[in-house]
Amino acid sequence: MIALFGLSAIVLWQGYQLRQLKADRDSHKTSAAKLAEELKEARSQAAPTGSTDTGLNASERSELMRLRAEVTRLKQQGAATQKTSNASPARRVEPTQEEAAVVPSVKKVTADFSSKLSVGSTAIAGGWPTADGKRVFSLVTPSGVEQSEGAPPSIKLESKFVEIPESLVPFFIQSGVAYDSAAATYSGTLNSAQVKNIMELVEQTEGASLLVAPNMITTSGRIAQVSVTTAAVIENERIDLGPQIFFTPEVLPDGQIHLQGKADYTMLDR
Repeated sequence: MIALFGLSAIVLWQGYQLRQLKADRDSHKTSAAKLAEELKEARSQAAPTGSTDTGLNASERSELMRLRAEVTRLKQQGAATQKTSNASPARRVEPTQEEAAVVPSVKKVTADFSSKLSVGSTAIAGGWPTADGKRVFSLVTPSGVEQSEGAPPSIKLESKFVEIPESLVPFFIQSGVAYDSAAATYSGTLNSAQVKNIMELVEQTEGASLLVAPNMITTSGRIAQVSVTTAAVIENERIDLGPQIFFTPEVLPDGQIHLQGKADYTMLDR
C-alpha cells in the first residue's frame, strides 16, 4: 500500500513537471514568433521588396542585426528546453488539484521500549495510527542465546511488523502492555501463547497484514537495526517509508535478556 501510494505520487508529480516543461517551450516559441514578425516588419519598412539589407542606414542595420540575434537565441533556447528539464521556466504552471493532493507531507512517529525477556517472550511497541485508519505494531522476540567462551553471548532475534484494523487492537493490548499517553504509543511484553493467538487473528482478519523481517543474530550489548522500508522520492528527496527498530539486546546474569530501544514508523501523511 505504501509503495503503491508513493509510486502514484511520483508519477503525478512528474506529470506536473512535464507540463511545466511544455509551457516553457511554448513560451519560447511565442517569443521567437513575435520577434520574427518584428524582424519581417522592419525589413519591409526599411527597403522595397527584393532589396537587400545594404539599403539600410547604420541605425536600422544595427536594429535588424539585434532582432536576428534575438530570434536565433530564442530558437536555440527553445530547442534546449525541449531536451532538458533544467531550463529556467518562462512562466509558472500551477499544479492541478489532483497533483497537489498527492504530493504529501511525511510523518514519522516513534515509540521507546525497554523490556526484560526470557527466550521466547516478545517485546511489543508502537500502535501508531496510519492514514487509512489502521495501526502498526512492532514485535521483537529473542529466540535463542549462544554462549561462547571468551566472547560475549550471541542472541538470535525474530522481528515482525503488523498492520491491523482498530477491531484487533484490544487483542494486542493485553496484560503486560502499557499505554504511554505522552507518546500515544503502547509498549510491553507478551508471552509466546499470546503472540500465537494474535498472529492467528492477523492471518484470519481481512485488512490485517504481517511484515516479517529476516531473523538476525547479534552480540549482547551491540546496537542492532531491523527495517522493512520502501524507498520513495518526494520533491527531490529520498524517503524510506515504513517501520524500523533500533535496539540493544543484553544477556543478563540470570539468563534473561534486557531489550531496550526505539521503534519508528515513517508514512505519507495527506
